[in-house]
Amino acid sequence: MTTTDDNIVQIQQPFPDKLVIPAAESNKQPILDILLDNIIPSSISVSILEIGSGTGQHIVHFAAYFPLATFQPSDNDSKYLKSIQAYIDEYEVNAFTKNVASPLYIDVLAPITITKQSFDFIYCSNFIHITPIECTQGLFRLAKQVLKSEGSLITYGPYDLPDDGRITPETKRRLHAYLQIQDPPWDLKNIDELKIIANDYHFELKQIFDMPDNNKILWWIKKNDL
Repeated sequence: MTTTDDNIVQIQQPFPDKLVIPAAESNKQPILDILLDNIIPSSISVSILEIGSGTGQHIVHFAAYFPLATFQPSDNDSKYLKSIQAYIDEYEVNAFTKNVASPLYIDVLAPITITKQSFDFIYCSNFIHITPIECTQGLFRLAKQVLKSEGSLITYGPYDLPDDGRITPETKRRLHAYLQIQDPPWDLKNIDELKIIANDYHFELKQIFDMPDNNKILWWIKKNDL
């Protein structure tokens, strides 16, 4: 097992392409709890597309609890695509069903090649704050095309809350400053600003879930007027 400078752990055996991000390991269960309680009915068959799957830790964890659902991971980084496949290979050793497809290469800024209205849900975690605003627009653009009528886009991460323009609490201010140092287009997006973008692509914010460590789950629903 080795650890890289960006705090990603690489597993040597028996799936050497597997990568582990400690934060993803710690937040996968709280997110799953919200999915189980509020979002995805486990008694029916649904299709879920994950955008920016990263290492693949989340999707195989969720898939085990939704055996009737079909999960489609994706990313635009080759090392993550390999890691996702390694997680799927490991998952299928003991899984009762093979309900996770091989990962797709998806770049939200590129032309959309996925079949229209082919998914019930899109899940995307820790993406919006570490990408330029154009990527957020691309995410909603993709969601508008590939989600079924009244489908849901579920986003997880840290957000700037609607207030008087100040970022609170202090931990979020520090994170915002850190992101700006890493890459100026990266920042905590204000939820009110996200609502404006969402509305442009015919989405509305249905619910906000408070999560550990000042994170949120935002549940966006596609309006049925399309």
